[in-house]
Amino acid sequence: MMIGFGKLGERSGTASVTNLTEGSIARGITAFAIPIFLGQLLQQLYNVADAWVVGNFADNNAFAAVASSGSLVFLIIGFFNGVDVRGSYVQRA
Repeated sequence: MMIGFGKLGERSGTASVTNLTEGSIARGITAFAIPIFLGQLLQQLYNVADAWVVGNFADNNAFAAVASSGSLVFLIIGFFNGVDVRGSYVQRA
C-alpha cells in the first residue's frame, strides 16, 4: 500500500496529497514549514537539556564535548531532512 500518492486532495492511506500550485502561496509554505520548525526546535531543546545535565553532573571537558557535538548533530539532521524532501519530489516526478 502506498501512502499519499492518490489523486490531488484525495486521501490515500493515512496521508493526503496537497497541491501547492493552487491557493495561497504563504499558506502552503507555512503548512510545510511549521512541522520542520517544531522538529528543529525540539532537537535544540534536547541539546540544551543534554548539555545542562552533563554540565551539572560531569566535568568541563564532558560539557564541552556535548555542547560542541550539538551543532554536528543539527547539521546531520538537517542534511537528512533535505534528502528526504528531495526524495519525495523525485519519486512523484
